[in-house]
Amino acid sequence: MLTQFNQFIVDKLLFQPDDRLLVAVSGGVDSVVLCHLLFCFHQKFAIAHCNFGLRAADSDADEAFVKKLGLKYQVPCYSKKMKPQQYCETHQCSIQMAARALRYEWFQELILENNFQYLATAHHLNDSLETALLNLTKGTGIAGVRGILPKTNNIVRPLLFASKETIVQYAESQNLTWREDVSNATTKYQRNLLRHEVVPVLKQINPNLETTFAHTLERLQATEQIFQKYIAQIRQQYLKMEDDVTVIDTTNIAYESHYSMLLFELLKEFSFTWADAEAIAESNNDGVKHFFATNYKLLKYQNQLRIYAVTEVENFTEQLIALGDTVCRYGNYSIELSYPEPKQIDFTSHTNEAFFDIDLLQFPLMIRPWHPGDRFQPSGMKGLKKISDYLIDEKIPLDKKEKVWVLLSGETIVWVVGMRAAHVARIGNTTTRVMKFKLISND
Repeated sequence: MLTQFNQFIVDKLLFQPDDRLLVAVSGGVDSVVLCHLLFCFHQKFAIAHCNFGLRAADSDADEAFVKKLGLKYQVPCYSKKMKPQQYCETHQCSIQMAARALRYEWFQELILENNFQYLATAHHLNDSLETALLNLTKGTGIAGVRGILPKTNNIVRPLLFASKETIVQYAESQNLTWREDVSNATTKYQRNLLRHEVVPVLKQINPNLETTFAHTLERLQATEQIFQKYIAQIRQQYLKMEDDVTVIDTTNIAYESHYSMLLFELLKEFSFTWADAEAIAESNNDGVKHFFATNYKLLKYQNQLRIYAVTEVENFTEQLIALGDTVCRYGNYSIELSYPEPKQIDFTSHTNEAFFDIDLLQFPLMIRPWHPGDRFQPSGMKGLKKISDYLIDEKIPLDKKEKVWVLLSGETIVWVVGMRAAHVARIGNTTTRVMKFKLISND
């Protein structure tokens, strides 16, 4: 066990002998064995334990046990009581997801505060097997079936080479003591159901399931690395940035048989799903197509995919402006409102400013995104013009068009905000009251 432990750390380049580790310790056999092995190798480490209070007195007993473990190995021991129920209510998630989020957030805080190089967890081979089976059951790609990685950023998992059975045998041979979590025996949780009901059946088919799976993981993880190198080449060749917009040229990849997979890999960092990638791949090239993720919008136009972050202003729908207001704030922008004397007006042309005759306006005014079919009469011109045509004439990029707003007096557009005022409500010789609008970006 000691030899395999050391060899796994070296082979996977997990950490160096002089690195300081923070070890996540529940008090169960896996984390107890991890601490023992690190102690045997004279690795510098400290212990961190979360008490979620989910098992009443047993949770407190776990915490007390872990503190004694810290004294046994003469290493720092951090413990913290947490209330995952509050997190569940706020984030609408399961108690297990809440506990995971809270503990990893705290672990990272401890790492920063105490200058640890890595967080070490006691995940083992059976955990990796269960994760792959769970993902495969629910539907996944190669990243889901290649199991848990030995190293992810600053998280290392030095026990992934060992099966649960091996870990327990080692603990018994070393006369180690540990805490048993009775909730691990119930099958109401999906992972426990796999552990107690599914894996035993698979082991009837293949008694060497863990060993076979370990070899399969090696091949799958190597396959994923090759695949990701290919995706990196595609990303470098066809993805570029234009200001704050990500642009993907699909001219040469749209006819690939695995186009949906390529799109998914390129788009998943923007929170687009596999279903989104399929819908984008299957949509035709007629006109502009819109697709939405949590914080991103994608515009498909001909052979381009243009992706940009959805800001506050784009989530905003409309806002009213009353006579006498001095400021209108929406998203990342503000409009300063003032009421100068007609004779004091500086008519120097600034697209971010507009002046109107108050007596020709219908209050309250409204500011909103422009809609397809919107028309206005640009100042100094005869007849109405579609906003869409005006934006084309002004050579406004496709993604910028989505951010254009209009100011309305009643049903009439009086200003394409920050671009062009309308002819209506313009200042004239008979104007006695003026309202000035000035657009300011708050970025």
